[in-house]
Amino acid sequence: MKKAGLVAVAAFMAVSAAPAKADWIFGVYAEGQYWAPEATGSYGSQGNQVDYDFEDEGQLQLAVALHHPIPLLPNIRLERQELETTGFRSGADSATATQHTVDLQHDTITLYYRLLDNRLARIHFGVSAKRFDGYVGETMSGNGYQVDETIPTAYLMGSVGLPFTGLSAYARGHLLAFDDNKVQDIEAGLQYRLFNTPLLDGNLQLGYRAFNLELDNVAGLYTDFEFKGPFLGFQLHF
Repeated sequence: MKKAGLVAVAAFMAVSAAPAKADWIFGVYAEGQYWAPEATGSYGSQGNQVDYDFEDEGQLQLAVALHHPIPLLPNIRLERQELETTGFRSGADSATATQHTVDLQHDTITLYYRLLDNRLARIHFGVSAKRFDGYVGETMSGNGYQVDETIPTAYLMGSVGLPFTGLSAYARGHLLAFDDNKVQDIEAGLQYRLFNTPLLDGNLQLGYRAFNLELDNVAGLYTDFEFKGPFLGFQLHF
């Protein structure tokens, strides 16, 4: 019985210490996420921000991350996020009112280190830069603001796995913006390993995500936008 107990403990420690796949050489993560947020917020010039009623539209995110074995060099994650909706000034008659567009599409580059990275626990930390290239304003007339801004933030990700089940819980956040403009992009969810082969993992993700953007005088534009809602994602790990 003692030998059996020691074997069980040793097996548990081996699973905890083993990196997923061959990340001790190189690991590649490719992700796609469909997000269904509710959009709220306001925008305008200084002291003249107006609230709007926006449509709830699905958004797509694509991401890829590369892990490597070189301790002093950060790992890298790249994201492309669609973030577009239309709406009308709050209280206005949508049949006669002017339609407005909010297009906050952006790319994110994240450089991070892996403090822990095994099947049962992961902690990643680093810095990100979110590069916005969009438009906020009237839909038809083009009377609005170009959003051309890069906002640096801190980055943190953590996950905890349930041994021998393929199930884990995780949270990821871009927060603490190092800028007058503020962005917070936080998600939390569950991940389930659908399949696991020597060369490839497939993981299903389900969770909730909240995104907030406050711009402070970006070419005269002031905003306070919030998008929040559930998401469904899929991840491939090579």
